[in-house]
Amino acid sequence: MKAKFSTLMRESFIPVTLVIVLIFLLLLYVQYKSSIDAEQITLIEIEASIPTSNLDGVLEEAGTELGKLINTNRTDDPLYLEAQALVNSGKLAEAETLYLQRLSQKKSSEILNDLGVLYYKMGEIRRALIYLDQAIDTSPIYASAYFNRGVIHSASGDYALAITDYRQLLKKISGHFEAQYNIGIAYLRLDDYTKAAEAFSRASQLAGGSRKARALYNKGISLRAIDKHSSEAKKAFETAIRLKPDYLGARVALASLYPNTEKGHALALEELNKVLNLKPGYARAHFHKGLIFSAQNKTKLAINAYQKAIQFSPEYGKARYNLGLLMLSEEKWNEAQKQFESVLKRNPTHVRSIFNLGRAAYGQKKYDFALQQYYNAIYLLKGDYPEAYLNIGLVHAAREEYELSSQAYNEAIRINPNYREAWFNLGINHMRQKQHPEALNAFNTALKLAPHYYQAWFNLGIIYTRLGQNSEAIKAYQQAIKIKPDYPTASINLAIRYNKAGRYDEAIALYKKVIERDSSYARAWFNLGLTYNKTADYSAAEESFRHLIEIDPTDTRALRLLAKALLKQEKIEEGIQLLKEAVDSEPSNARLHRELGRALRKGGYKKEARAEFAKSRRLTNQKSLEKTATPLIKPE
Repeated sequence: MKAKFSTLMRESFIPVTLVIVLIFLLLLYVQYKSSIDAEQITLIEIEASIPTSNLDGVLEEAGTELGKLINTNRTDDPLYLEAQALVNSGKLAEAETLYLQRLSQKKSSEILNDLGVLYYKMGEIRRALIYLDQAIDTSPIYASAYFNRGVIHSASGDYALAITDYRQLLKKISGHFEAQYNIGIAYLRLDDYTKAAEAFSRASQLAGGSRKARALYNKGISLRAIDKHSSEAKKAFETAIRLKPDYLGARVALASLYPNTEKGHALALEELNKVLNLKPGYARAHFHKGLIFSAQNKTKLAINAYQKAIQFSPEYGKARYNLGLLMLSEEKWNEAQKQFESVLKRNPTHVRSIFNLGRAAYGQKKYDFALQQYYNAIYLLKGDYPEAYLNIGLVHAAREEYELSSQAYNEAIRINPNYREAWFNLGINHMRQKQHPEALNAFNTALKLAPHYYQAWFNLGIIYTRLGQNSEAIKAYQQAIKIKPDYPTASINLAIRYNKAGRYDEAIALYKKVIERDSSYARAWFNLGLTYNKTADYSAAEESFRHLIEIDPTDTRALRLLAKALLKQEKIEEGIQLLKEAVDSEPSNARLHRELGRALRKGGYKKEARAEFAKSRRLTNQKSLEKTATPLIKPE
């Protein structure tokens, strides 16, 4: 009876009390995911969106793979007890000697298992597997050897082999929770979320309390990865919380299920605040608040949330990565660089962080360093990184190395022919080199891929303007404004094209719309005044130029034009005074002296007028002589 009880205790998972520390640490490895859109740079702007992961939280919560290191129940074996004491004190080599001594006396599956685990603790993976293989080949088989070999296979990334071992153990001990649970973990690593959910569901039926809650939590995580709005996932998280009310991870996961709506955000924040009331320093709750604030475009709150997550968990890579992206969006290049460098200290091959480190360097105009990072990222992805080639093109364009820039854009297009940003920036390159047909082709290709690409329409308008095709330019600008009504530069350019076509009323209406949105837009006031001059509405022109002078009292151009509008209305004295102020600001401006002379002559001040005309001629002749003078030969 005593022997049967001893066997039962050895073969069951009940006496398992120690956690494989190295496995736990491996399971804390943080994976990062980001959308391509979060990392694209165009010449128009840098856009950063916050990457989310369906599996957020799994790796933090799933580090519970238990392995039987040494059988603590063999109290009748003095040699074993001595070996156990050596293991507990970290004297693994001395413990090894005792185990090998016992093995030489009697070969058993149990001793071979213990040696396998011991070698694993010593970091000798290959040797550990050899002894565990022998343990499984020695009859009677010590069942825990299957489990321990599965743990090592899982830690080595051989998840299929790990699943096979766990299943072999379940054939012998059908109620082994840890084996069933770890099958779910392995399927998560394989991204097979359906099988993972099934495994965790079965595991949840093999235990109660916190272990059952943990299995239900990971079942919910698996279901959420399949469908982020899964009602079954919500049910799993809620059940886990009922079993373990202080299960913070489950509460955070529950918050992540709420929809991306105003109401959903409010409910999620309410749930996350409950978590923080239980534990103010729970980093994952702060991280998820950062995700919500980012989705709400509350950048400052999002930054604060990520900073808190890092404060309570300095190694929280996802929080650092997302904080770095937000710093890029705020053009805080140094702060962004620090975050990505911190991520890379822990994971030197994290490609997205390398890429974004290049973006931070680009923002600081550290072009050589930026290129180095982009090429490092390309190397790690074996050349399949069109976004990196795009940004290489941007670096060369910033250096005015347009041939190299175009080569990089074309390489991005070769990898991804539907890469609209690459086509767009290639068009910009051609524009800068006045290669108008090539630019038109590039922008039109970008628009075929994305008809609502308003920047491409805007640049088409510029090209058609340069080609003298006014009607085509008008159509292009109209499309840009149709897509983005609050596009002031497109509105200004379209109004100028309307002016060119004699469509003054439409031009005036556009200028007024721009001014309604931004009354300090000097260029809009200037062009509006010019248009009123063309329509001989000098009173309205006067009003426009007065607004312009309010914005910048030192603008001599505005003073001259206001004076012109006043003179047209026979407000001669005021016009003369304004022109005198302009001349005082720019005494070497021949045109201002000439305009003042005309105003004085119109006001009857003939002598003063002649003096101003003489100054104007003298300044004009002086400028002409300066242009035609033979330059001095500089000594070598």
